[in-house]
Amino acid sequence: QTITPEKMANFDPAAMSGFSANDIGMMGAGGIGANTHENPFSSLTAEQFGNLSLDAMGGFETEDISSFSPEVWSAMDASQFTAIPVEAIAGLTSEGFQNLPPEALSQITTDHIRTLLSQGESDPLPTAPAGAGVGESFTAEHVAALPTEAIAELSAGFDIHVLGRIS
Repeated sequence: QTITPEKMANFDPAAMSGFSANDIGMMGAGGIGANTHENPFSSLTAEQFGNLSLDAMGGFETEDISSFSPEVWSAMDASQFTAIPVEAIAGLTSEGFQNLPPEALSQITTDHIRTLLSQGESDPLPTAPAGAGVGESFTAEHVAALPTEAIAELSAGFDIHVLGRIS
């Protein structure tokens, strides 16, 4: 049975705690939700998201992430953000990032930073990974929240180039 945004909106938030990463993967872009024109997670509420286990968040894919509402992003904490696969973070839009509390970045890795800053195929560096390209949306508060260890691991070349995008 296809999970539509309308059906997702009616899920009891408490029931979300029973979903696994596999369940999330099957509901979203990679599973039965792929048959719909709109990603089922576009109607996910902050309360529903907050009741998902950290394990379940590992089932989100790029297309799922790009469909999240500003409400979901604004309620996200660091453990939730880092539980989402790094590859899926590439789906984060500038609008979503602007709603993300800076504290949500306090546990990210160097790979997260690279994914957030990379422009993907449009990046002037041929070695750039696919990414969200939200560098222009970073605020001073977002940068201040980045873990020192993750920044220290950034390499010259690509990383220096993309860090220059942060204003």
